[in-house]
Amino acid sequence: MAKTALTIEDITEENLELNVLINNKLPIYVLNRSEPRGDIAIQYFKPDRSADLLIIPKTWIPICITDQASHKTLENCDDLRRNLRNGMVKLITPKEGLKIMSGSDAEEEYQRITVSKFAAFGKQVKDTKASDAFLSQLENTSNVGVKIRAPVWEFMTTPYSLQAG
Repeated sequence: MAKTALTIEDITEENLELNVLINNKLPIYVLNRSEPRGDIAIQYFKPDRSADLLIIPKTWIPICITDQASHKTLENCDDLRRNLRNGMVKLITPKEGLKIMSGSDAEEEYQRITVSKFAAFGKQVKDTKASDAFLSQLENTSNVGVKIRAPVWEFMTTPYSLQAG
């Protein structure tokens, strides 16, 4: 008899495991539990074997990491498994993640973390002076070796040097 795929409703605290979510291609929500609180960068490798980062921002809302990387990629992500084991990130059920994110406080927090000085590129912001000043800083930065790309920072593999101006 063929095994049927689990749905969001089928996942409970009792059967909540990373492999179960991956195998059933369900959304994977995690909470940032770092102490002291800070952004968490989790390295993973894309199918072409190039490195990339999952970013779990400093926030109380759950982050759906399958919005940043595929299930196939996450299946072999040792850094994610290490962060789950050591308690830096906590896996929650997709149902709980969706429930938390449906609240107005969560929507406000999501806007706060996505419309930041680093997300100012391509976003309409109310304080154009602050936005212009930030963009000016970016334009004046040279030889840093960092490219800005939504939704994560991608570090270039070439060496860089910082020169005092």
